[in-house]
Amino acid sequence: MSQTSDALTDKEPVSPGRTAKTIWPTISLWAAGAAIARLWGRALAANRFVTIATGCVLGLPAAVLYLWRIRPWACTYYRLAENGAAVLRGIPGRVTQFVPWQRITRIEVRILPGQERTAVGDVVFFSEGEQILRFSAVPFAPAVAEQARRIMNAQRAFQEILARRAS
Repeated sequence: MSQTSDALTDKEPVSPGRTAKTIWPTISLWAAGAAIARLWGRALAANRFVTIATGCVLGLPAAVLYLWRIRPWACTYYRLAENGAAVLRGIPGRVTQFVPWQRITRIEVRILPGQERTAVGDVVFFSEGEQILRFSAVPFAPAVAEQARRIMNAQRAFQEILARRAS
């Protein structure tokens, strides 16, 4: 069966298609990482000596959390694909959550305490007012949310064109 006729069926896909963007969360994904980010934010607001001293003290715990974050057997990362958004775990990626673009009605960015100074936020996907998927501790969250909106709108426009061709 061709790809065009598959796209016109009513069944929802169960896994992401071709990848448009892969997003790795920051160490702020965990409470310890968020605490490090809050301390770093306060240090940046202080004088140079405090900033340098705090950087030296927080460097090792941040490096340990970073290495813990990229463990091949248990790492978590996110994928924006041509047919939906997914949360994957491990390498190679096993899909733990997947939501097709057709179910998503709204995408929001939420900045949690401690994430303001580090350009990190959560990208939340909604379906009719209910949260259905969350990408936590995403770097440059507003840009990721905008890219997700563009992919979603392009996919919907493509589906409309296919539906018009079929009728």
